[in-house]
Amino acid sequence: MRRPENKYAKVLYALSLLAALILALWLKNMGVSGSKGGSGSKLAEVIAQAERGDTSAQMALANAYRHGVGMGSEDFTYSRLGDVPRDPKEALKWYKKLADSGIGPAHDALGKMYERGEAMQADLAEAAWHYRAAVDLRYDRARLPLAEMLREGRGLDKDVPEAIKLFRLVCEDRKHFSVLEREQACKHLGEIFERGEGVPQDFLQAFVAYGLAEVANGGRADALPLLAMQMSGDQIAQGNRMFFEATRNSSVPGGSHIFYLMAENYYYGKNAVPNDFAKAAELFLKAARMGHAEAANYMGTIYMEGRGVEKNPAEAYFWWTISFKRNKDDDHDRLADRSLENRRQAQEMLTKEDIERQEKRAAAWTPEYLPFEDR
Repeated sequence: MRRPENKYAKVLYALSLLAALILALWLKNMGVSGSKGGSGSKLAEVIAQAERGDTSAQMALANAYRHGVGMGSEDFTYSRLGDVPRDPKEALKWYKKLADSGIGPAHDALGKMYERGEAMQADLAEAAWHYRAAVDLRYDRARLPLAEMLREGRGLDKDVPEAIKLFRLVCEDRKHFSVLEREQACKHLGEIFERGEGVPQDFLQAFVAYGLAEVANGGRADALPLLAMQMSGDQIAQGNRMFFEATRNSSVPGGSHIFYLMAENYYYGKNAVPNDFAKAAELFLKAARMGHAEAANYMGTIYMEGRGVEKNPAEAYFWWTISFKRNKDDDHDRLADRSLENRRQAQEMLTKEDIERQEKRAAAWTPEYLPFEDR
């Protein structure tokens, strides 16, 4: 019986050696074994490319060392470096090489590092210089931080008119800036004009800027209705005309949003405004007629429950249908689902003919521009 056991043992031993060899070859091919493999090998390769003047490799290295991960840049070839320890001083070295070559994103990164004190004591003058250099090299993303420093006079002479120009470029540019960046820029403009910082106080300009900020972030803010309470009806109407034309195809058209926000104040009795359902219904209706999806949803509730108006399930069904139409293509908003769910309440109280009539009415409906006398 021993001979078979020895035979099996030899076979198992041979198989284990073969498995070990296959594993070693696989690990080598994957680049995770030996001193020349793994992230160290890739990192050494990218460093060599960077030393030869490859700007893509230099940017990949700078970003990786700054943030402590393998990453590239939106402006340069992506390079996966594996695990790279955070080393701000190394990042600074490579960003400076890139900046010396006239690379705008490198100047922007250096501006952030000097402003925040990464790898050195914070130096606002140096930060402002690099932001300016990035803007001069047509790197648009540096406009917002430069404008903020110009507004406050941090690191360079205060220059509100120039800050306004830069804030406007960011506020109105959906192509190159994120929602958050546009919202911040628009809010800066609103504050400058509302307070009269370095320019004459101008509530209408502030109204427009705050409105654009709220449209950028989906209509979630409170600066606009608070400002509107300081404005005349003529000023509000003028701002609404400008907003409506610019955003008439949006589910939150800017020209309607002031009505919506003021209606919320009356509906809930907030911001020192007394609760008044009738006034809220009047304002929500104006916003809904101009295409504001959330206002249309409120009108459904108002007509269904008879808050400030006579109870009317047919009107509730109609406005909930409009709210759904205005928001059905927005995958990130549950308003369309809520509108459909709410509409079922009214549907149970209507005849088939009533429903068909309201469906036909909703199908023919389009947002309308309210002339001054209707406001």
